[in-house]
Amino acid sequence: MITLISIIHIIMAVILIILVLLQDSKGGAMGMLSGGSSGSSVFGSTGAGNFLVSATRWVAIFFAATSISLAYITTHKTDSVLDQLPAGAVSESLENSLTPVEKAENQENTKANADDPASTTEQQK
Repeated sequence: MITLISIIHIIMAVILIILVLLQDSKGGAMGMLSGGSSGSSVFGSTGAGNFLVSATRWVAIFFAATSISLAYITTHKTDSVLDQLPAGAVSESLENSLTPVEKAENQENTKANADDPASTTEQQK
């Protein structure tokens, strides 16, 4: 459900950007691409303004609705990614990765003593 709403949200954002850029502004913007306010434009002399304003309004409403719905769904989500893991996998990996420092040092000393017989006799003295 989140994926579908996210895709619709992205599409609405792109459409909203295009509609805003196509509108005729004081500076001209991309509205000049279709001839500005001349009668030979695609929508006629006043048709483009009314259509683009109305379309922008509706797309902005849908964009806001998808934003609110995505925010609501993600904040009220109760499951977690860790819920998909088997029950023992998390605890086993934590036990294997967390060893006390003293235990690790003792294991290193034991390995070093086993490898070097001279150090064993020095430590016994």
